[in-house]
Amino acid sequence: MGLGLHGGGVAAAYWFFRQGAEVIITDIKKRHELEPSIARLTALCTTYRLSHPAARLSSCEYVLGEHREKDILGAEYVIQNPGVPREMPLLALAREKGIPIHNDASIFFSLLRDADIIGVTGTRGKTTTVLLIAGLLKRKYPMTLAAGYATRAGAVSFFSILDKAFEQERAGVRAPIVLELSSWQLEMLATHALSPRLAVMTNMYPDHLNRHVSMEAYVEAKKNIYRFQDGAGCVIANYDNPLTRAMGDSIPSPRRYWFSRSCDGIDRGACISKKRTRTHRELILRGDGADVAVCPCSASALRGGHNEENMLAALVVGMIRGVSPEAMREFCASAQGVQGRLEYLGLGHGRAFYNDTTATSPDAVCAALKTLGGRSKKIILIAGGADKGLDFSGMGGAIARYCKALVLLSGTATPSLFESARTASYGGAVFFANSMSEAVGKAWQASKKGDILLLSPGAASFGMFRHEFDRGDQFVQAVERLMNSGK
Repeated sequence: MGLGLHGGGVAAAYWFFRQGAEVIITDIKKRHELEPSIARLTALCTTYRLSHPAARLSSCEYVLGEHREKDILGAEYVIQNPGVPREMPLLALAREKGIPIHNDASIFFSLLRDADIIGVTGTRGKTTTVLLIAGLLKRKYPMTLAAGYATRAGAVSFFSILDKAFEQERAGVRAPIVLELSSWQLEMLATHALSPRLAVMTNMYPDHLNRHVSMEAYVEAKKNIYRFQDGAGCVIANYDNPLTRAMGDSIPSPRRYWFSRSCDGIDRGACISKKRTRTHRELILRGDGADVAVCPCSASALRGGHNEENMLAALVVGMIRGVSPEAMREFCASAQGVQGRLEYLGLGHGRAFYNDTTATSPDAVCAALKTLGGRSKKIILIAGGADKGLDFSGMGGAIARYCKALVLLSGTATPSLFESARTASYGGAVFFANSMSEAVGKAWQASKKGDILLLSPGAASFGMFRHEFDRGDQFVQAVERLMNSGK
């Protein structure tokens, strides 16, 4: 149910096709809307069929523009895509008839119950933390796998690594598997009483309130990452975030680790020591009553306090899984950021350009503005988009503090964002744009040498763009045209 355009539906259908299943793909979108996904899936299935002539394979059947009751009642399994709401009547019918409903996460966990799965959830920093953990663990476990995160090329689905995980299991390879887990995926894991062996919680802020009935419901969904662990399971939580600290406090201390940008109150985990001087800050591992210095914060290639938190979380996982401090030190110096996450695009005509398209919540924008902002207002911010039921008051205050100009993209969230900035006494220029090209053009006109042009929307992308990476790609293309111009 739900093919979608992000790649997850294609990966699921292709995996079941390869197993010889009879796959029915149903989506309320019409064929022309789904053409990129259909073309991709068709090419994959055709190539596989040609290379496996003896395999008994059934062609995928498409039911587009609707969901039909008979397809649900005739199914042995229903795979629910993220865009399909849990409350849909046909899913309720499946539950009533006892037809198992899964998503990519619950299938993966069900088939690999003995795997060393490290799950990462939170509101911000999940993808960066997943990639940092995977990169660090590869220093000791070269066969480490990672999935569940989005890239410009599409989602890295759990199904895309499932066969590799099976292959490693059969060969006796005990390599970690690092998975990014959304609240939606965790809700499905709870249905099947599944949790990862090692749970990492980056932070918790209001988000996805268009999908969850309340902040409390959102937090409850996140708790599923550790709710069904056995006695050997461990939890790593952000000590500096009130919600994740409260969640961590509920975990018995032998199974709980912290990460924090201060070492105060941290019994086991990773933190930042500031003991020598106010400017000398070190990444520290703390365990068994002893501290081990990894490296100065200045040695890390990643910028910003939020990235310090992401790195600290990765270091705790590395400590638990036995990665040496020397390997951690080398990794910190070489680790790179993620495309679309406060991604530095370079200088053009004296201006610095940053692509932060994956900042889809106000808190993420505040983090970007704090990282890039200084005492003088040099940021021209491109923001706005589709509403997710979030509060923009904090973002409005950050805009007033750090921005000299604001360019607002069309969308249902934009009026609230504009009003929040005005309420916070923002006095800079405001422009409105109906395309990314227009937005970048207006940001350029409002800028001068030494300024920063930042795309950090604080809202969802649907409406004007296919998805957040399409939004970021259009920003990058518009910036490249500017850099190559003779202005």
